[in-house]
Amino acid sequence: MIIALAWLWQGLVLAGLAFVLLRALPNVNAATRHAMWWAALLAVLCIPLVLSARGVQDVLPGVPAAPVTDGFAPALVLPAAPTWVGLLCASAWILASLYGLIRVAHGCRVVRTLGRTSTSFDAGREQRLPLWSQTRACGRRSAELRVSEHLAGACALGFGRPAIVVGRTLVERLDDAALDQVIMHEHAHLVRYDDWLQLIQAIARAVAGLHPAVWWLSRRIDLDREAACDDHVVARTGAVRNYASTLLEAAVAAGIQRTPPAIVPGATLRASALRRRVARLLDPARAPGTRARPIAAIGMVLPVIAILAGPRVASLVGFVD
Repeated sequence: MIIALAWLWQGLVLAGLAFVLLRALPNVNAATRHAMWWAALLAVLCIPLVLSARGVQDVLPGVPAAPVTDGFAPALVLPAAPTWVGLLCASAWILASLYGLIRVAHGCRVVRTLGRTSTSFDAGREQRLPLWSQTRACGRRSAELRVSEHLAGACALGFGRPAIVVGRTLVERLDDAALDQVIMHEHAHLVRYDDWLQLIQAIARAVAGLHPAVWWLSRRIDLDREAACDDHVVARTGAVRNYASTLLEAAVAAGIQRTPPAIVPGATLRASALRRRVARLLDPARAPGTRARPIAAIGMVLPVIAILAGPRVASLVGFVD
């Protein structure tokens, strides 16, 4: 219980530090923000592991206990919660984690089904997509282009055999130029290995998603992942307004759709996220670039803080019976 509460407030502090750090850095592109949000998420996930390892070390026979001077005097002393409260919270967390892991497993199954039931893309139409043709000839992580009757928008299916699956509705309603840009967005997910990163993120969110800092950082990662892929398309075309119009056109063509599995990177999201992406694209102060800048390495300070300072500051909040 003590470790969980220390994780709660320390995780919120680290998430706040990441937010302040990014606000203080000028002209940071989406890829850099994505990398720094990931560093913050890793830092938050490190906290319970470090605290647990420190606790185990203190009770192992033959291992000297940590000196009292390692910690700080409690700045806040709270009454200890009854045992049944801790058991209730632990049970709720375990049940939520099991449910989240089941959803991840279901998402993997949906990915396999979507790839298996999709059909090959029309070869004639594919030849009329210049950006995709150039990328397929010399790009990284070559993928097969496929069409699905069970998908409203478009998504990137990665892992073993990468594929870009486009819904039949988009194929029929979008012209060649718009469809080409949507496909390039999905290929950007594969180039960035967002398929694997999103799987790791989904597992972390399933296990620790009740932590408010984990939930909030995961949302920031989702937004900047899509924004980084938007930057890939704009870097290829140079037509920001045209691509913003394509996003809106694709959203209208896809219509109302079910929320995709958490492990599937997709170009079409809920309306609120789409509005943010379009507003960002049209913002004249938007930082360009498709790669994380070296300044993103500053974000690795957060995991270091979690590992080195976490056990020392845990005693700032104390409990008495």
